[in-house]
Amino acid sequence: MRHASKTQHARHSRATRFSGVLLTAVLAPVLAVGLSSCAPETDEPGPSTPSGTTAIPGSPDYAAGQGGKDAKEPKSESSWAQPNGNLDAEKRTTELPASFPKDEFPLPADAVIADAGERGPNVWFVILTAPGNAEADALWDQVVQTGHFAVSDDAATPEGGRAAQLTSTKLRVTAVTIPQSDGTVQLSYDLSR
Repeated sequence: MRHASKTQHARHSRATRFSGVLLTAVLAPVLAVGLSSCAPETDEPGPSTPSGTTAIPGSPDYAAGQGGKDAKEPKSESSWAQPNGNLDAEKRTTELPASFPKDEFPLPADAVIADAGERGPNVWFVILTAPGNAEADALWDQVVQTGHFAVSDDAATPEGGRAAQLTSTKLRVTAVTIPQSDGTVQLSYDLSR
């Protein structure tokens, strides 16, 4: 009997090893593909050290290059208060597009248009400029009253401005005031039907 149990044990052991090898052969490629899809896909190297080499993730030089807590200079990011340099002053227009819904979104007579345009069918934008906060608040109130808008989601922005949704029977408007470094305030309106 003892001999028979050794034979059974040997068969069981070979079968277990074979299934383990088979399982490894099948699962290894699946795991490799699955894990490789988690890796970031970029052709750009990480941030550089002061000596010009690529910084190692987790190092102070890597954090500095990414604008982390140890950053030597803040990474340039777009902000409402400081628009990115891609805004081309030559492409701005102070004229409302012909399709702009002037009757549904009447502008105050003293409004100064910094930029306006059409983003697509039934979608427009207009940016007004006010000399200061008091004038911006007055323009905001005039737009709301003359356009018969209901104001919702009215909140302060991190830059010290204001943001809200304006709705009327014909328009939905996202409105934002954007304080500028020179003391002026921009009022940005994105309109859609």
